[in-house]
Amino acid sequence: GMIDVSLQAMVYTGEKWIGAPAAAELMATKPTYFVSLGDPAAHKIAREKSGYPIGTVTLKPGELGPTQTDTVYAVDFPNNWYVDASMDAEIVYELVKTIQQHAGEFGSYTADGKGLNQKNIGGIAIDEKDFHPGAVKLFKEKGVKIGLD
Repeated sequence: GMIDVSLQAMVYTGEKWIGAPAAAELMATKPTYFVSLGDPAAHKIAREKSGYPIGTVTLKPGELGPTQTDTVYAVDFPNNWYVDASMDAEIVYELVKTIQQHAGEFGSYTADGKGLNQKNIGGIAIDEKDFHPGAVKLFKEKGVKIGLD
């Protein structure tokens, strides 16, 4: 196992970004250096053209480890649940309520699910206006931070 270049996933814990299991193993066992993945302006254009909630995550020096000496910009293609904007807000509220109540269980199904909890479920790199009103209602009731800023 020698790796020259690797694209690795990160997971937002609700408090900080960490390497997904493969990235964490790589960072723990090899000298690792970080390169920005794209430009925030390009991420914005991709979002506008695709309609997909693409965002930019800004990782300050050292957030990913001691060898991260510069700010790194990463594109956020959030793994999330999506519904059409026309879906009834009360149905979305109930769906998100169920997901939020069981957020701590997703780690038993997938390693990335270990990063999800009841407080960080709204933590993706998009603005509140881009969330469905039913989800926003639940997040505000439960004190869930919406977005990453």
